[in-house]
Amino acid sequence: VCFLQKKKAKSQFNLVLFRRFGILSLGPRTCILFAQADTARLLKCIKLTAFNTLVLGPMLYVPFFIPLTIWSAGSDLSELPSFHVAILQLAGCAIVEEIGFYYGHRLFHIPYFYKRFHKIHHEWTAPVGVSAHYCHPLEFAISSFIPVATGALLTQSHAVVLLVWLIIVNLSITISHCGFHLPFMPSNEAHDYHHAKFNQCFGVLGILDQLHGTHARFVESKEFQRHIVLTSTTPARVLVPDEPNKCE
Repeated sequence: VCFLQKKKAKSQFNLVLFRRFGILSLGPRTCILFAQADTARLLKCIKLTAFNTLVLGPMLYVPFFIPLTIWSAGSDLSELPSFHVAILQLAGCAIVEEIGFYYGHRLFHIPYFYKRFHKIHHEWTAPVGVSAHYCHPLEFAISSFIPVATGALLTQSHAVVLLVWLIIVNLSITISHCGFHLPFMPSNEAHDYHHAKFNQCFGVLGILDQLHGTHARFVESKEFQRHIVLTSTTPARVLVPDEPNKCE
């Protein structure tokens, strides 16, 4: 029984390697496989991501920048905002994004919308960085663009603050989808858990997940114990190892 369990565990490990890297371990040697199916899926992902970020994104931002320039007193680049004003504007953007993204994300998990729109994004149960913006264009506009842009409008963010905010957002979403818990970076454990379980961890900051109880299973998991900012190069799975197999 133990032998079969170990064989099964090794097969699952191989499957994870194959799915994420196209690498399959066979006996004493490791073979690098050119996985045509996964390559086609990756190319499909890159094409849609490129459309959302390089075509649809600018189309959405042009009408966004016009009212920002008109309404924002801080749009003059000749004078930078004070540090505390910049922090307040960034905090306001983060809160608005948490609200907009959480409820927009939950909306797209309603079966009617999930099947027609959000299922595309969840094709990647083990996400990679390029899949961060791999979603239906309508979802990109409603769930990704609007929450990010609305905060900047409501806080009348200075153009430099807006630039910093966009860098933070894109860095954060890429890290949360990269599949690696990197040292000195925000943890990807919560969003990885969402892609694995589908009905947990809908938000960005976790505030509304805590309020609505949509992280209850996550809190009880090993992934939650690993959900920290690593301050060393020691992997999270070493700091918080999985439960040992009974036959080990």
